[in-house]
Amino acid sequence: MFSERLSKARPSPKPSRPLEPSITLALGTDDFNGLLSENVQLAHGLFRMLMTGPAAAAWPPVVAPRSPLDSRVAAGNLRPIETGDRARAGTLFVHATAEDLQAVAAIAQEEPIASGADLFKEGQRAAIYTVLKGRVQIARNGKAPAVAAPGDTIGIVETLGDRLTEESATVLEAGSVLRINREALFELLSDRIELLHGLLGTVQASGAGVM
Repeated sequence: MFSERLSKARPSPKPSRPLEPSITLALGTDDFNGLLSENVQLAHGLFRMLMTGPAAAAWPPVVAPRSPLDSRVAAGNLRPIETGDRARAGTLFVHATAEDLQAVAAIAQEEPIASGADLFKEGQRAAIYTVLKGRVQIARNGKAPAVAAPGDTIGIVETLGDRLTEESATVLEAGSVLRINREALFELLSDRIELLHGLLGTVQASGAGVM
């Protein structure tokens, strides 16, 4: 219920009645949003809590886009609006406004990837990667490898859940990726509460199986 109220920013339609005399502490939405904007660690904690439950299991290692990339726009030196379009095509920022997408584009870094190189190894600090061009193989002990193609995103659970990477990623075909670092993302979320609400709602909906 707590995450539902936060992500939707509205009261629950179901009343709560104590079973015995109780003392409660009420914290309004505006006050809580103020805390979030002043303390990025609070946002970290909220996502760590969500990413240890059903929400985490709902995200596969490779997440396909909700809409295909526009093949008319080649990867390489993307303009901010094009970077924002690629972020929206994925699953995480589907509810973001145009202004928020511009802010996401400002923290996203386009990086070239070379065939045979490691994008990351197990046990490293996680980041969110969206493949723009090329292919990346994701391997994890005891599980069949998965391949990320253009438009696919990897690293969501580890990044939002504040974990180290649990897989290794090797480039099968040269190209480029769009990278969003954890620290930059959470700094942005603490400044843009509506973006935070939308992302929390997306994560919660995935755990409920309604994404």
